[in-house]
Amino acid sequence: MRFYSKDQLVKYAFWAIFGILFNAQVFGQSPIDTDRPTQSESAVVLPKNIFQVESGLGISYSGDANQRIREISIPNVLMRLNIVKGVELRLITNHLQQYRPSSDQKRAGIADWQVGSKIQLFSSPKAQMAFSTHVIFPTGSGRLSNGQIGSLNRVLFTHPIGAKQSISYNIGYNNYGTGSGDLIYTLALTRQVNDKLVVFIEPYGDWQEFSNAEVSLNAGFLYRMKNHLQWDFSLGTGLNHTMNFFSTGISWMLSPSEKESSRTYSE
Repeated sequence: MRFYSKDQLVKYAFWAIFGILFNAQVFGQSPIDTDRPTQSESAVVLPKNIFQVESGLGISYSGDANQRIREISIPNVLMRLNIVKGVELRLITNHLQQYRPSSDQKRAGIADWQVGSKIQLFSSPKAQMAFSTHVIFPTGSGRLSNGQIGSLNRVLFTHPIGAKQSISYNIGYNNYGTGSGDLIYTLALTRQVNDKLVVFIEPYGDWQEFSNAEVSLNAGFLYRMKNHLQWDFSLGTGLNHTMNFFSTGISWMLSPSEKESSRTYSE
């Protein structure tokens, strides 16, 4: 009998889930709404029985010259499923590659899984409000794991500004199992250029351990290729700290069955 390590089991489970999702059928009815590519999570909760995958590639550089770290996230995946109106279940997982040139250190593997939900608190044509929470489980590979159970929590808001613009913002608190945790905020201004293209600019930041404030800026676009399929691209930089990144990804809605895929989701 062959025995597998924890890292191998986590990796095989991740790719098995990803393969199942990729082979599911797609919806062709409702326009897709995603949490990518902004740092702000959308205040929109998926309609009932919708299954959605948001996947991408991210490359970031952070730290001063002697402590510089390059991190590649490929793929980073958010899986969302709504089986009860107003509540969606969520799973976030990343495959990370980290490199520190000063010491020639390399790390690669699966990051800790984040399992959680998003709950609709209020929804109207003028405003939407939701709450998202995730539990971090120490399932990651070796030194990529935090080794502690933690939590990520946000209150989410979205408001339209006229016919083609909207503003989304998040306020939250993250605790990684040690220390005092971090306060976070995001503020994204989006503009719809046409039926397919949306552009955005977004200041965001955090107050790490209630003592060190980092402020960053993010900008990019999303392009809806089809109602169920979206491509996105974003660039970001630190305003008071050394950090640069870019990210691109594909998001798509999936159907759990052919019967469900024939329905129109307009709720």
